[in-house]
Amino acid sequence: MNTILWISYLCFLLVPIKHSLHMFQQNRYRFDRYSTWIKKDIMIKQKEIGRQFLYLCGVYFLLLYPDGYLLATLLFIYAYLDFKVETRKLYRKALVYTPRVKRILVMEIFLIGVFFTGYLSLPIFWQIFFIPFVYFLPWIFVYFSSCLMQPIEKKIAQYYQRQAKSMLSALPHLLIVGIGGSYGKTSTKNILYHLVNDTFMTLKTPHSYNNPMGITKTIRTMLKPIHEVFLCEMGADHVHDIEELMEFVQPSMSIVTSIGSQHLQTFHSMENIQKEKMQMIEKLPRDGIGFLNIDEPWIVDYALKNTCRIIWYGTNEKADYYLHNISYNKTHTSFSICYQNHNILFTTPLLGKHNLQNICGAIAIAHTLGISWEILQKKVELLPFVEHRLEKKVYKDYILLDDAYNSNPIGARYAFDVLKQMDGQRIVITPGCIDLGDMQEEENRKLGVYVTDCADDIILVGAKQTTSYYEGIKQTEFPKSHVYIANDFTQALNIFNKIKTKGCIVLFENDLPDAFHH
Repeated sequence: MNTILWISYLCFLLVPIKHSLHMFQQNRYRFDRYSTWIKKDIMIKQKEIGRQFLYLCGVYFLLLYPDGYLLATLLFIYAYLDFKVETRKLYRKALVYTPRVKRILVMEIFLIGVFFTGYLSLPIFWQIFFIPFVYFLPWIFVYFSSCLMQPIEKKIAQYYQRQAKSMLSALPHLLIVGIGGSYGKTSTKNILYHLVNDTFMTLKTPHSYNNPMGITKTIRTMLKPIHEVFLCEMGADHVHDIEELMEFVQPSMSIVTSIGSQHLQTFHSMENIQKEKMQMIEKLPRDGIGFLNIDEPWIVDYALKNTCRIIWYGTNEKADYYLHNISYNKTHTSFSICYQNHNILFTTPLLGKHNLQNICGAIAIAHTLGISWEILQKKVELLPFVEHRLEKKVYKDYILLDDAYNSNPIGARYAFDVLKQMDGQRIVITPGCIDLGDMQEEENRKLGVYVTDCADDIILVGAKQTTSYYEGIKQTEFPKSHVYIANDFTQALNIFNKIKTKGCIVLFENDLPDAFHH
């Protein structure tokens, strides 16, 4: 009997097990983010817990003391219905069964098995009584599973990292360019790749593979002896992250695109963020070259200790590569770069001031590598849109400005400024910004105020997530009838389809994973 009950309980918990792993993965396997998420999620699911409790107790008393076989049958039925509901759910990002996820899954099932060796000894009444709480155990067990697996995961990561480092050492001719900053890293990397790839055999870290494992995987699976340049994006959300990556990759050139309040929740202060991001320059060799954005106050104000060569870029005329004469229209952006009394005119299909800063930084590096102005002009004119970073997409009835990736307050304002210049109905769809620590509510409130001057309709995604955003909107005279609150992006799109007019422009500003939608 216990075997049948154990199998029925396992089936009963299959959906929760999958969901717990999914949310842990979306929280980047980080205990701090997952702990914060689970506290919020359990609070939201209190009603569901209570509903299941009352339902199962009702079943017990209705059936007058069911035996184990009847309980097993009920669990199988519930598991089937739960699975049917789960298959109809649409997630923004599906669970990926990586080797790490599989290892955690095995450990989680083992812990569940250990738990039920004791639980099945309880009388049927008490088993039913505690079932609503048992249903939520996987969300707790995934945490302990990951903790128990941590030493193994660390050993695996160290092994692969040593292998990758050995591969880099075997290519002394390889020029490594480190790309860091609070935002703009991926865009700058992709732009720079486009500028240099026809001149040098170039490898870049794909997507946002900017942590130790992502960089390690890139080196182990993609780096070849024929490569001449390696563009390595480096991300950080904790103190010492950049220091470790710089020691690992050891670039001879680095760029810091920006320093802002992203990941303030884990860095705790802007000073910590500043110091960490500037390790991109501090850890360069003395004969290395650092590229710095002169428009960023936190970069300019930093007292640099490294005596390596520094090249400044941006819109300040004191920069080595001075960006000016900026003009926009519906099809392209025009600008000039002044370098050593030479004024070079560029055009690009990319939109937004932040994209121009990223282009300017990429041009500074490419020109330093010896690529001519003529080639750079042609390359910039043909720059592709960077996926989900103010990417312009023209459809039959509307224009989409896709700025869905990892929004921050400064980048959001730049995107709103671009939208403001557009003709026609202007619609914003956004869940706001996250990872801003104690500043999150205030920054989202400010964005709520700012967006009202740039949009005609605003669709907020997540009632609780966007509370402060909505408060900012209400501080203005923006008509409340043009503000809509959706539970998720699917509902937001339904609202958009109802209110859109022909030729309208819609801006997707940030697309949070499912773990953050409340």
